[in-house]
Amino acid sequence: MAMGSPPAEIIKRQANKAFEASDFQVATSLYSHAMRLDAANPLYVLNRAMSNLKLTKCDISRPANDISIYLGTTPKRSKRLFRRARARKALGDETGARKDLETYVARGGQQKVADAEALSDPLATTKSNATTTLVPAADTSAGYEVKDTALMGKGAFATRVFHRGDLILTEKPLFALPESNDLREIIPAVSAAVERLSPTDLLQLLSLHASYGGNLFVDIYRTNTMPCGLCLVASRFNHSCLPNARYSFHAPSKCLRIFALTDVARGEELCVSYLSSRNVYGSTRAQRQRRFLASFNFSCGCPACSLTGADLEASDARRREAAVLWDGLTKHDPRLHGGRVVRDAVRGIRLLREEGYMADADDFALDAAALCALHSDWESAKYWAKFNYDTKCAEFGKDHEHAREAKVYCDDPRRYAQSGMYSGQKFPARV
Repeated sequence: MAMGSPPAEIIKRQANKAFEASDFQVATSLYSHAMRLDAANPLYVLNRAMSNLKLTKCDISRPANDISIYLGTTPKRSKRLFRRARARKALGDETGARKDLETYVARGGQQKVADAEALSDPLATTKSNATTTLVPAADTSAGYEVKDTALMGKGAFATRVFHRGDLILTEKPLFALPESNDLREIIPAVSAAVERLSPTDLLQLLSLHASYGGNLFVDIYRTNTMPCGLCLVASRFNHSCLPNARYSFHAPSKCLRIFALTDVARGEELCVSYLSSRNVYGSTRAQRQRRFLASFNFSCGCPACSLTGADLEASDARRREAAVLWDGLTKHDPRLHGGRVVRDAVRGIRLLREEGYMADADDFALDAAALCALHSDWESAKYWAKFNYDTKCAEFGKDHEHAREAKVYCDDPRRYAQSGMYSGQKFPARV
């Protein structure tokens, strides 16, 4: 399979599209990205110079300098001299412009072209056609803004108060690709997806962090993609092992959504967990750090991972115990040790709360509900089924398939498999 065009060439083609659409600010930025990736290609320098000339508020010395660089690397391309002459005219350097045009003709250029350039207004075409398209960092009306963080590059910060269960973000992925670890498949697939983007979307894509070395687009995709695909805004939400928000994919709308897990104050950073359930709440700091390096090529510095001494030991102990409790829920004899199942569920949820981890309590509540239904303790089964449903609603939304499925059992715990098989025992333990 073909490996696709080099990233710099793809960026240049998208910049050309922006230029043709008179979106010269985006075009100039994209040409600059191409120059950084392939500094030896003088065409990118010249392209940026031409785009800069179209910007009415541009520092006109920039295109003149770019063209000088271009001519220095390609001295035989004398036909480009008249373009530097245009830039020099705009700077008021009539002498330099005249010399460039004379040299252009001396090297075989057409006299009529030189005469036309000598008479032209270098900025005349920009007065009605130039645009100043800006690339937005985020939709601040949604209750968050993207800005610099102290340690993690860009991050998303609340611009209003959020409460548990509030929807923070809904975003359609820019693109999604089948999972693969084979670069022979990944590179052409990612390159093709990038080629289909608009120039503005590509410019936003290029602003995302890349944690790996290699093909730029693949690096950005691997660093920022989520299970549902690559999302420009959601990618700005940093990780925490004590997240205050959670992302999930909503299949009917084909959108990624982020809900608040806790109350979030205005100005507080909104963080999600890049690891799922027991990989984060049931793992020690050392275990989590190994996963981060293997999967995301970074070290986590969140509040949980920044603990030291006795505080770190206590955190690791809580998470180890939570993992052991969850693993044992299905190993106890449900007939003889039903009370232990429920008590362990209560203990597991309390450990998560003591840790400050406010997600995934349904991992424990679901088993407790099914156990109570098995023993015909309908009051307790109802309690745990509702606990499970409320958790799903807050973390995924009422219209998510997880919540809809949980509601079936919340409405009627008798629908649990093997419900009513035993009777006589009650399980009064509650969170």
